[in-house]
Amino acid sequence: MSDNNTDSAPAQNLSVEKVDLSVDAALSFLLTHDPEEAEHCGFTLPLESSGRNIPHGQIVRDVDAFLSITNIGQNPLRQRIVVEGNMGTFRLVFEHTGGYSWDSTGSFPPRAVNREAGRIFLRGTNPEAGTQNTFWIQQFPSYSAHNTGGRVTIDFWTDTRITAVFKTNRDNFGAQGTGTWRRG
Repeated sequence: MSDNNTDSAPAQNLSVEKVDLSVDAALSFLLTHDPEEAEHCGFTLPLESSGRNIPHGQIVRDVDAFLSITNIGQNPLRQRIVVEGNMGTFRLVFEHTGGYSWDSTGSFPPRAVNREAGRIFLRGTNPEAGTQNTFWIQQFPSYSAHNTGGRVTIDFWTDTRITAVFKTNRDNFGAQGTGTWRRG
């Protein structure tokens, strides 16, 4: 009996149709990937900037934004974090001023930045003024010899769902290549 699954077997055609991601799935995808990477993963993101005809409640608004982080105290850590999005006729601003819910003594806080360019991805409509969101901010390390700081991502959520994702335009270093699957 011969084994039809040898290393020398011809490559399979793995092409599939694109999957339209929901708003929740798209925002989750955008936490760790850039929008242009969706195509390589077989996904279509419901981004407003795509120009596709997407129902209003099923769209992710994506606009240019800026991040500013100022250290205002140590032990315990206190920071002012401001995300500003240009919504065309007005600016949308999220602000956190103060400490954190975790013990930040001796932690590595996000680096101070002033108007670091990025993009904000919002669930459907703009948050109403006065709306509270919990957030998680993470700064990935820089791989530059100049240690200029890596990409910062912030995800925002309520008790029931993710509401927005912000990420700076600064690239994180990664490497792309190809390889071959085999049986080991």
